[in-house]
Amino acid sequence: RFSDVPRMSAEQIQLLNLIDEIAYDPKFYVEFRQKPGDINYVKNSSVLHMRTSFEDHPEPKRKRHLIRMWLTAHGRWVDSDKFIRKGIPVKDGVISDEADINLSDT
Repeated sequence: RFSDVPRMSAEQIQLLNLIDEIAYDPKFYVEFRQKPGDINYVKNSSVLHMRTSFEDHPEPKRKRHLIRMWLTAHGRWVDSDKFIRKGIPVKDGVISDEADINLSDT
């Protein structure tokens, strides 16, 4: 749509097709149905996710009520992989005191 955006190379297109192929392979995905009261905690930067289409009920009492929240730990997300490489356990991939830990890779 935008002429100033560089076109993707054949290799980039091939890589995106491979990602699609892997993501749609039942060996690598989890399928589930949300029920009232269910909560999903997803770190968008580390998980590919999607949902299938759905039709809402016409009756007001049966309509879907979905609340989407973006959460952060004291205003910042942490790359938990850095903690794991240092042998520091990270509960649920979020930690709030990273300033107290030297995370440099050198």
